[in-house]
Amino acid sequence: MKHFFALLIVLLTGHSMAQDVHYWSEHYGTRASLLGGAGTAGLGDNATVYYNPAAMAWVDNPNLSVTVNAYRVRIQNVNNALGDGLDLRQIRLGTYPNLIAGIIKFNKRPRLSAGYAVVTKNLFSSSFDYLHQARYDVDSSGSIEDYIASYNYNHDVLEYWAGAGFALQLNQKWSIGLSHFGIYKDVNYQNNIDMQALPDTASAEGISRVTSKIDFSYWSVKGNFKPSINFVTEKFKWGMAYTTPAFNVMGRATVFREFSFNNLGGGDVVFTDRREKVKAAIKNPGSLAIGMSIRFGSKAWLHV
Repeated sequence: MKHFFALLIVLLTGHSMAQDVHYWSEHYGTRASLLGGAGTAGLGDNATVYYNPAAMAWVDNPNLSVTVNAYRVRIQNVNNALGDGLDLRQIRLGTYPNLIAGIIKFNKRPRLSAGYAVVTKNLFSSSFDYLHQARYDVDSSGSIEDYIASYNYNHDVLEYWAGAGFALQLNQKWSIGLSHFGIYKDVNYQNNIDMQALPDTASAEGISRVTSKIDFSYWSVKGNFKPSINFVTEKFKWGMAYTTPAFNVMGRATVFREFSFNNLGGGDVVFTDRREKVKAAIKNPGSLAIGMSIRFGSKAWLHV
């Protein structure tokens, strides 16, 4: 009985404002990946186009960078996801997003730098399949029924950023920068639940069933700006970059929702709705990144 109500709560849960992937979980470029993304104070390589465009002013050897995918293992555990003792677990081999970036110096304007970057901002995939069978008194009638419940979940997110930026060296220590990115995002999501209770004397009239199907997909084109500032000395670096909230250009979505129950309280009910080519406006929050780097000895740096 408790498992039945646990799944029913999942069905009836209202919508909430949330992000589809972790905002800071991905890193771009070799140095930033090894530093856990602590690159706002300046990395000295082409990934500064993304992390802090003002730091492009201090890159000594500009060139083209292509960071290939590295493999990783993603482990997801959700304890009691479908009721007491009904855990969801997934182990999946994936890849880190890649980066293509470059910085250009101008001989006639040595204080000015330009850069470009194409980033796989998010590459996320998650899926669960679960089947649970047991015998419970599901309807509190005093008789034991065969309870069969299945859960299917799939969530795929793909997001690309492509843009360019400029940096201006104000003096020997300070620089400012600005970059602009165009963003393409594609999301597919399915969440399906099916629950059945079969009495010992099974008949078509005696089977109780609850189903829920949620299926939506959307794509979106949007953009943002990233103004930044950088301070550099021989043993200390400081940087700050603000990513503006994204502004939407266009987007479309397809949404399907179905909910039904049979033989519960003596009635059968089905709710079904499908919408296609719905205008989609996807919100991305603004963010402020502040970082510093401190030099110890002749070779060691601490990045925060």
